[in-house]
Amino acid sequence: MKVSKVLWGVMLLGLPTWGMNIAFIDSQRVFSGHPETKMASEALNKEVEQRQTELKVAEEEILAMREELTKPLSEEARRRKEATIKVKLEELEKSRQSALSSLEERRTKLEAQINKKIYEMIESLAKEKGIDLVLDKNSVIYGTSTSEITDEIIERMNPKKDEAK
Repeated sequence: MKVSKVLWGVMLLGLPTWGMNIAFIDSQRVFSGHPETKMASEALNKEVEQRQTELKVAEEEILAMREELTKPLSEEARRRKEATIKVKLEELEKSRQSALSSLEERRTKLEAQINKKIYEMIESLAKEKGIDLVLDKNSVIYGTSTSEITDEIIERMNPKKDEAK
């Protein structure tokens, strides 16, 4: 059974927890429920499609060059064509790696921005409700449903349209 480091620390260090108001959240649900998560996902998907299109054009160019190798060519022309294809393949692989790296970096930045907003919201709610410690649901072995504040966080992130009027 896996017990979180925080809980072990509380148990091992003997920190007094009586009188402490502890709550927990389902961080995956909160992240998925954040309005910017869907927008970020859509933006990333659009970038992926754009990069895939660019790579496909390069791949088609290489295939066309390979097709030219099936035609009768002088030995010198064949060597030049093969050398060009090799260079194009190397460029394609570099482009592929660069695209993957760039997209991963962008995804990480977007997630960090969303998580920062979520943490600020959690902190605000915790202060408002007098909560001393908020844990992730995956780290909690047992907790009453009244200790979970996931739905409250999600509601604050997604105010109802009726309230906005």
